[in-house]
Amino acid sequence: MASTTTAGSRGHFKSLNSVLKNPSKNRWNTPAVIGTNLSQSRASFAARCSSSTQIQDANRSREKKGGRQFPDFLPDSYLAEIEETACLDMAASMRRVNLTPNWEGEAQPVPTSVVSTQHVADDHAPVVMLHGFDSSCLEFRRIMPLLEERRIEAHAVDLVGWGFTDAGAAPGVGPEQKRAHLEAFWREELNGRPITLLGCSLGGAVAIDFALSVPEAVKALVLVDAQGFIDGLGAMASMPQWAAKLGVSVLKAVPLRNAANKMAYANKDLFATEDAMRVGRLHCHMPNWLDNNVSYMQSGGYSLSSSIPKLAELTETHVFWGAQDEILEPETADKFRNAISNATVTMVDDCGHVAHLEQPIVLADRLDAIVRNKA
Repeated sequence: MASTTTAGSRGHFKSLNSVLKNPSKNRWNTPAVIGTNLSQSRASFAARCSSSTQIQDANRSREKKGGRQFPDFLPDSYLAEIEETACLDMAASMRRVNLTPNWEGEAQPVPTSVVSTQHVADDHAPVVMLHGFDSSCLEFRRIMPLLEERRIEAHAVDLVGWGFTDAGAAPGVGPEQKRAHLEAFWREELNGRPITLLGCSLGGAVAIDFALSVPEAVKALVLVDAQGFIDGLGAMASMPQWAAKLGVSVLKAVPLRNAANKMAYANKDLFATEDAMRVGRLHCHMPNWLDNNVSYMQSGGYSLSSSIPKLAELTETHVFWGAQDEILEPETADKFRNAISNATVTMVDDCGHVAHLEQPIVLADRLDAIVRNKA
């Protein structure tokens, strides 16, 4: 039977608010300082970046912002505008791995951007995290150090057509291609080990689709304010190319990004900052951003609502929902609880659409319990 609980986040929220109002007490001086003793986590991110043999063109990394080295595939002039330490640390630890998805035609490697924890235990299934629509793996910048602290193996991945992953060799960037790309990451990078798959917003739809299609890969499914009951993209899927490009180009506009930024959080004054908007917009400066988004729109998107009940037969499902979500109404959590007979549903207090950004301690604690079978 599905169950519902409420995450008591108010204590964490008050602690964080106190730190932000007293910058001298804040070692990072950003909203990303959540939790304690994160210096080892930051150091391990940097170590992974410098030691990984899979960072492409590492010899051409750029040094900016306090001695950090950033991989050269990131848009450096826009990255230079960002102040949030957690974002800069995560960007410096980003790498690209070459994956070969099982697509029709000649197989060509896809340079895939990913950030991973380093100092991990071997007592759990690795966590793979998928961000939302028109975003990047930098969404996980505030939870990643907390997972590192807990020695949880975690990988934040940009799937084909999204974030900082190069989609040049892909025949498309729709659901089929994203599924094949994620499967390639699972097989080639994780050696086919069962995973805990976490998806946020539209990334939740990607995670649901993967769990339904490749059930042997998914030990547990974690959905954070996930899209699952909105089928397709409506008229957008049939727009002519010029109209689709015009519509998608608006997504890059600063006023729209600022509006979306404010909708994403419950505490807008604390979190919906100009700097957060710049982080969320960074991937828009990648060379193929416009074409990739148009391609996704014209793919028709995901239609999963009728298949969601099947998840109960395939895996364990844990749903987390911000109690103040303004993008996907909190009542949506009830749909998941009613559709998936074995699902757990947790309502997160003082939280909008992005628990991994606004209440990362709560989510990290619950994720720790899930991967170590204590949930």
